[in-house]
Parts: sequence; C-alpha cells; structure tokens
Amino acid sequence: MQIYWFTGRSLKDLCSTTQTSLASGLIKRGYELTFVNPDESGSHADWPWKHQSIQFEALPGCAHGHLE
Repeated sequence: MQIYWFTGRSLKDLCSTTQTSLASGLIKRGYELTFVNPDESGSHADWPWKHQSIQFEALPGCAHGHLE
C-alpha cells in the first residue's frame, strides 16, 4: 500500500522524532511512504521513504500556513 503523508512541518522541527519513528514503523511493516512537505528536495535522501518538496509559506499573524 502506498501512503502519501502531507504535512506543513519540516523534519528539522523538534517534533520530527515522532514523525520519523512512525514513518520508519510503517516502512518496516511493508508500506511505501512518500513525505510531502516543505523540506528541500533531496533532504530526505538518507531516509527509507520517498520525498516530494512543496512550497509552504506561513501567513503573518497566523499559526498555520498555506500551500501554494
């Protein structure tokens, strides 16, 4: 099964250990995973999943950003 994980968070965030642990567990169970987030292309090369970079900008004064 292919899973696409869309998130506005970077793996540079403090919460990334939760994301990487969960992602690694999914892969160990045979799932194919693609992270879709604002990290630079190629920045996930050392991880066992695929990565698709997207542009993401936070709006001033908002806790959440928007995808473009």
